[in-house]
Amino acid sequence: MAFDIDSFTAEMHSVGFARSSNFEVEISGNILSNISGPGTEFGLSSSLLLRINSATFPGRGVTDITYKDYGAPYKIGGQLNYVPIDIQIICSPDLREREFFMRWQDLIGGLHRNPGLNTNIRHSEFDIGYYNDYVCKKGFTLYQLDQNGFKTYAIDLIDSFPMQVAVQSYNWNSSDLQILNVTMAYRYFEERNQSKLGTQLRIGLDGIQIGGLPFDIPFSPGAIKNQARNKAKQFIGGKLKNLGGRQLQIF
Repeated sequence: MAFDIDSFTAEMHSVGFARSSNFEVEISGNILSNISGPGTEFGLSSSLLLRINSATFPGRGVTDITYKDYGAPYKIGGQLNYVPIDIQIICSPDLREREFFMRWQDLIGGLHRNPGLNTNIRHSEFDIGYYNDYVCKKGFTLYQLDQNGFKTYAIDLIDSFPMQVAVQSYNWNSSDLQILNVTMAYRYFEERNQSKLGTQLRIGLDGIQIGGLPFDIPFSPGAIKNQARNKAKQFIGGKLKNLGGRQLQIF
């Protein structure tokens, strides 16, 4: 089938497209109660929503198995392998974000990072933690957002933990933002689409938006005009791009 620009335009107008900049990362669940300190005293779990400026959504691969009975061998699917994800975080001046993930790793490899341990704890400072104590069972969630900021898709990492907290570079010749890179490991992931995310409500200066439903409630004249224009564009869907030799425009 040859490429048809009108069909392509109609598809983009009617369905839309996802943008890599429209995402959120949320950390909640059991791990916040297991990590004492910045998770509660700084309210870090909510501020990470604003400070995680980059993330990779998880993928997975299949380990193939070569099978041969007669003739040329062929490959069959085997084990599913889940690929770790990376997140980048804009740091606060006191590096509370680094401290949060370091304390999370302390649950895995021991408390030897802390110089103030008493004599009794020193005897067990390198003890390995219990799996169920350091994994986030379900609470590390990545969201795809639409152009209005509503959540359309969610990926929940199951049994996740910070596998690597990367080094951070400093330089007197640079005033760049200090970024923390963290690699998250997990056992597997679960996915939810818009129909399973529930109703989302946002109240703005121009009106009320209800996620997952095909309408908004505008307040201002400008918002009413914009809604009418957008609905007209969706209705036409690009199929009436030209009318009587003139391009149809909606103001």
